[in-house]
Amino acid sequence: MELIILIALILVGALLTRLHLLNTARISWANKWIIYIALPAVALAKIPRLTMGLEMLAPVLSAFIIFLGSALVFMVLLKDKFNHDQRIALTIISGLGNTSFIGFPLINFYFGSDYLPIAVIFDQGSFFLLATAAQYLITTRDGAFNAANSAKRILTFPPFIGLIIALIIPADFIDGFLFDALNGLGQTISPVAMIVVGFQIARFVNFEFSKPMIYGLSYKLIVAPILIWGFVTAFGVSEMIFKTSIFEAAMAPMITPAILLSDLNIERKLVAQMLCWGIFISFISSGIVFLML
Repeated sequence: MELIILIALILVGALLTRLHLLNTARISWANKWIIYIALPAVALAKIPRLTMGLEMLAPVLSAFIIFLGSALVFMVLLKDKFNHDQRIALTIISGLGNTSFIGFPLINFYFGSDYLPIAVIFDQGSFFLLATAAQYLITTRDGAFNAANSAKRILTFPPFIGLIIALIIPADFIDGFLFDALNGLGQTISPVAMIVVGFQIARFVNFEFSKPMIYGLSYKLIVAPILIWGFVTAFGVSEMIFKTSIFEAAMAPMITPAILLSDLNIERKLVAQMLCWGIFISFISSGIVFLML
């Protein structure tokens, strides 16, 4: 049922755009809602309640491995194939997975709710990278990196502020009405994000599969889960962590960095193509990964 609702919301976003009821100015308010309100709320509601142990490092480290692998591939190994903006977009979009908006419903559908806490931990690793490494790469866009400007962008990024507060406060600090309110705000992410995806589809998506898009989605949907399969096998984790980490590694690109890159006009077409086609393909490829696990 959750998957049907998500797909329906994507179609609603596309339809509203085609009817000229959604435009760039209006969708920017949806983007701001996610970045300034909903994502910080998720951090404050979820992170203080997580129980971490040594084995639980595997999902977090998996997110880091995927992003570092993406940076190695697109910033170093394939540097000469793409321009600077393409390298930034490919590294971020291929390096960060949609481990919550799409990942959580799919985890629940294929494995059951017992696997969700591990998926949440994996997602927090991706969330931290979004708030730090992705922001760092964006600040290098002009080719003249400024440490002060980079630090300012990271430290003032609302999800990062929420993350730091969540790591500092006691586990029982946010409870009762406050928890319910923050949790409610956080639950608006998926529907709002799907409307944004629908807008992107109507505006930018077509069947012209560019070379950067093919490289990026190949890394995200094929190479990343293979990397994490090797990592969690070597790490020696439980079956539940093993399956969840690999499955989350196979998710489509994350929506929030796509919103950030689009707002900054960084390879808007490429980002939209990778985001939207990645979501469509992952509905099929995730089933293949599940059968292989």
